[in-house]
Amino acid sequence: MASLKAFFCPKAHCPLKNYLRKQQTLLAQSMRAGIRTVFARPLSQQARLKHTFDIKRGDRFIEVSKGSGRAISLTYEYLLDNNAKTFEPKTFQRMDNIMDIDSNVELLSWELLDHNNLELNWSNEQSTVFDLSFLNKSSCEPPEVFWNSGQFEDLVLSQAVDANGLLGPYGKKYMDNFHRCLYKFGVAFAKNVDPSDKGTERVCEQIGVISRNYYSDKTWIVTANMEQSDTAYSNVPLRTHTDTTYFDSPLGVQVFHILSHDGTGGETLLVDGFNIANLLYKSDPELYETLRRISINYRYLEPGRAKFEANGPVIVESSKGFPFLKQIRYNDYDRDIDQSHLSVSDQRAFYKALRKMAELIQSKQNEVTLKLTPGFVIFINNWRVMHGRNGFTGHRVLNGCYMARHDWRGKVALLN
Repeated sequence: MASLKAFFCPKAHCPLKNYLRKQQTLLAQSMRAGIRTVFARPLSQQARLKHTFDIKRGDRFIEVSKGSGRAISLTYEYLLDNNAKTFEPKTFQRMDNIMDIDSNVELLSWELLDHNNLELNWSNEQSTVFDLSFLNKSSCEPPEVFWNSGQFEDLVLSQAVDANGLLGPYGKKYMDNFHRCLYKFGVAFAKNVDPSDKGTERVCEQIGVISRNYYSDKTWIVTANMEQSDTAYSNVPLRTHTDTTYFDSPLGVQVFHILSHDGTGGETLLVDGFNIANLLYKSDPELYETLRRISINYRYLEPGRAKFEANGPVIVESSKGFPFLKQIRYNDYDRDIDQSHLSVSDQRAFYKALRKMAELIQSKQNEVTLKLTPGFVIFINNWRVMHGRNGFTGHRVLNGCYMARHDWRGKVALLN
């Protein structure tokens, strides 16, 4: 009994307590050893880790790659300017003054502290940290999917979001799906919307921010009354185009809602501008480059009321370059007569390229024809997808607005 009593004794020399304390010590030591194994390996061994980077030295720059991904070159100035130690943690803003960067400093050594943080040791005895996690950003973004008329119904139209869900108490899931669709395809739909001006406005304000602009503070109504000096206010056919090319920054999202139509025709036409640019690049890179390089003038004029002028290339790539596209600025109606800044060779090259692009745009293979009805609202990325309409008869009431581009793109970024 004495030995059994000693085994369960609560005193410090109790065998059970000593045994448990020993096991805890061994566990802690093994955990610390494991951490040292991961974080204290030399660079040659760290390259074997799943998420580490391959780093090579160049002439006053380093080259960083991850797995089979492309290599990124980072100059010494860039590394010093983006010292993770000097970013304000609450605002994520860079706090160092660009004038304080030593452009003559030499890189002595570096060490990968963990999966992303690269510590750099400089000849001026300064130590900085560069966060390599931005290299993972592109892999987190949902891919933009190009489409043509044969793919549109299955890819895009089938993903129409129910407005009752958007406006309901559990609308976030519907909202997330909507914004992903708009990002991915450049077009998204809301169905079962109240077929009224107020119904359009309500669902738009639930989704994002309505842009105040020259045409309206909120939503607008378009009929064939030529109220504005624009062919949109008529009943004639409209070839596909992007809107407000004559603004320095064309408006981001175009919204259309047919409230009523007692005649025939008036079908909406849609073309994926990114798909067109992709087809042009693959068929004739020289023509693609012409439309990416040459900037042309656009204008809108209502005598005595308004005049807008802007310029830009038809195709704009993102900072990553092709195939990452940022904007299509295409509108035959609003191209300015004044293109006198173009040389003779550029004029010839531009018209040759523009005709080829127009041929692709107006092809039935690439142009979608869609009959909008009351309650079915379309949202169009005006920096990507071109819209138009067939001619029509009767009284047709089109309701719509423009919405802020930065708003929905910011929401997509948060989703990722």
